Amino acid sequence: MKSTGRRLAVAALAVAAGCGAEVGAPAAGAPDAAIADSSAPPNPRRRPGGDQCPTGSLWSTASAACVPFAPTGCADLGIAGVAQCTPRWCFDWQDADGAGCSSASPGCMPIGRACSEDEDGKGVGCLAGTWPDPRAAAGGCVHAGATALTTEFDPAAPPTPTWGETATQAPAFLAGGCPAGEVPAPKGGCTAAGVDWVCPPGTVADGSGALPPCVPDPADCGTGPWGPDGPVPGALYVQYGAATGGTGSEAKPFSTIAGAVAAAKVNQLVLIGAGTYAEGVVASKPIALRGKCAAQTRIAPPAGKPGVISTANDKVVLWRLSIQGGENGVRVQGGKLAVERVWIDGSKGGGVRIEAKGSTALLRDTWIGHVASNAAGDFGDGVALAPGTGLAVERLRIAHVRNFGLGAPGAVVQGSDLVVDHVDPTAGGQFGIGIAAAENAKVTLERVWVHAARDAGVFVGQAGAGKGSTWAVRSLRISDSGQAKHPTRGMGLECTGPATVDVRGARLHDNGATGLAVLKGCSATLAGAVVWDTRGTPAGKEGFGAAGQTGGQLRVVASFFAANRGSALLARGQGSQLLADHVVVRDTLPLHDSGNLGMAVTAYEGARAVVRGAALVGNHMSALVAGQGAQLFAAGVRIHITRPEVATAGFGHAVFALTGGRAHLQGSFLSENGEATAMVDGPDTLATFAGCRLSNTQLRPDTQRFGMGLAVSGGASAAVVASRLVGHHTAAVQVTGGQATLSHCAVLATLAAGGPGDGIAVAGGVLTLERTAIAGCARTGLLLSGAGTKATVSHSAVFDNQYGVVRMGDASLKASDAAWFANKSQDEAVDNGLSVPEPPVVGSLSL
Repeated sequence: MKSTGRRLAVAALAVAAGCGAEVGAPAAGAPDAAIADSSAPPNPRRRPGGDQCPTGSLWSTASAACVPFAPTGCADLGIAGVAQCTPRWCFDWQDADGAGCSSASPGCMPIGRACSEDEDGKGVGCLAGTWPDPRAAAGGCVHAGATALTTEFDPAAPPTPTWGETATQAPAFLAGGCPAGEVPAPKGGCTAAGVDWVCPPGTVADGSGALPPCVPDPADCGTGPWGPDGPVPGALYVQYGAATGGTGSEAKPFSTIAGAVAAAKVNQLVLIGAGTYAEGVVASKPIALRGKCAAQTRIAPPAGKPGVISTANDKVVLWRLSIQGGENGVRVQGGKLAVERVWIDGSKGGGVRIEAKGSTALLRDTWIGHVASNAAGDFGDGVALAPGTGLAVERLRIAHVRNFGLGAPGAVVQGSDLVVDHVDPTAGGQFGIGIAAAENAKVTLERVWVHAARDAGVFVGQAGAGKGSTWAVRSLRISDSGQAKHPTRGMGLECTGPATVDVRGARLHDNGATGLAVLKGCSATLAGAVVWDTRGTPAGKEGFGAAGQTGGQLRVVASFFAANRGSALLARGQGSQLLADHVVVRDTLPLHDSGNLGMAVTAYEGARAVVRGAALVGNHMSALVAGQGAQLFAAGVRIHITRPEVATAGFGHAVFALTGGRAHLQGSFLSENGEATAMVDGPDTLATFAGCRLSNTQLRPDTQRFGMGLAVSGGASAAVVASRLVGHHTAAVQVTGGQATLSHCAVLATLAAGGPGDGIAVAGGVLTLERTAIAGCARTGLLLSGAGTKATVSHSAVFDNQYGVVRMGDASLKASDAAWFANKSQDEAVDNGLSVPEPPVVGSLSL
């Protein structure tokens, strides 16, 4: 072993052996000392005249001046207080392309840098691990996470994000907002997104479970022969079994509905008594048909015939009756149709079909169910609209149908309180979609639940260039989408552009391939949502919570993701973009088929992701991933306990940049992650950290190895500014065949368990250090090993480690205004037998 620097006569600074150990104060009366060697200038604070340099500075004989060594924000701490150093960082608001922007704009980021001396003196900027959340008080810094908190929260149980709307946006505006997955309730407070009923008025549940079928409610019938509203002067009357030759009076009613319709005047009311009427009805003029109640007044058309055909140029009303069987329950071929308290069940081809351009329908307090495909194996829709038609809904349930629960190509749909459930493919195997809005459809709804649609809960899309659809829904629930025989489907909500989706207040759970899939130029916003238990396809693939792919643009605001698979949030493909503001992502699980993955947020294959204010807890493999030329920007992100990949027992990174990916983190706090808190690997791969805290990386559980803070390998690059790295294992920073720059950083207390315990270790790589303090490490402060290793160190200090600086082989070191002193064994050594451990093995991703 060769020593090139004498052991300084300075009492060693005590370092606790525990995780995240802190550097204590020097022994009382310990003298300042100087280093005089070839690689480092004379150290201590003592000037040649005997007085002291300011706290946070050391005397440089080369510069003949006091030079700072402490990161910005830590100058007042001095050598004894470096262990408490949390650097301060400054920033400029920019978008992902580097242009200036307003902090309130989606995608605008506080791009971090070191504070100037003037900024540092004024105390501007934020401490590492905090960030200037746009929701915080002007100029304030808050803890990294999904909620703008000025006090630290339990990282294992991050608070649920809240979301809100202005009084103009929401009639039931609630000051302070509601938790994700809830919406303002009409009578105050918050309630779960979706609907709070199973059967619409006039029907009752027939069985048990979450969504049993509905049957007509006998209590809706009243006691008289004409229902609870009784007879009406001027009405025509129909009574099943009445004598032929009736006149339509209450005393001499018609025996058939067709007879009454033929005799009725324009807009006349026809009252229909109890009974099953084996006929179809054709309404060619404005008329109102009111049964006694749906439980007792039934229209049962002959096979192959519709229940009711409306061809009037004006309004036709159906009220308090049932339509059972037939080929299509109701067909609208002109004018307007209003349906209220009607039970439509057991038809073929369709429940309600609105066929003529310009026709509209209102479906209120109505059930449409058990619709089968026609004889050719086609259709079976609950409600089918032709282009240019319109539909309004109020408390409508569509259940146990085929093809589309509600299909609206080129139509306009609006209203509230809609339930669509158990939608299967046609007999010929087509579709099975709860609600389909395509070809320039316009859908505006409030309080919707789509359940058990076999292909997709909701599809919003286009067919033809230049045609786009819009879907705007407040209070949405989509659950249990997917079918065993389709290996790739089961979307909760799928959008393909050009189309626009705006969902506010939602619960998406137990769906198949993806909770929300945004594809091919669709632009979607999801606010105030909870997305959980996306289970993946029957083939064991996917299971994403929300994904923007193949050019999709996805924005997620104030939302909560849990127990999804593969990746909770995904941006994949050139032109795809994810903007995520104030989200919590927990416990993402691996893929079913391989046991791989389980990430929180992934940007891949040229996509871009921007994450502002997030808590990522208990995910697998990696919390943030940028690969294959993708860009990922993150600010104010709290990442805690990323677990190893199940299949390999490896990984567990907070940040993983690979294969040309770019990951940029600002004002984030990463703690107790696995193997390497940040892994950066591969040519043209880059990761930057500004104002971050990386702490307490855990050992790989099966081998009890690694535990690095930042690992750079395979020709990758990393830049770390104004950050704190503390309590890691093996090395706080390890560079193997890559390059790293650290500026205004504190590298502290690397532990020996599972590895040697170096502050920074470089093998065959390039390192640049500026204004960085390395202290309290179990082995070396700085280890440089092997040919091709080059280090440039300025305005930095290495002290209170077992060894200060160690050079092995042909490693080169250029130091200016830097010092290493008060290390336990040697301050500088050459070829003393130390080596840099192998980095973690880097695999590939297969999404």
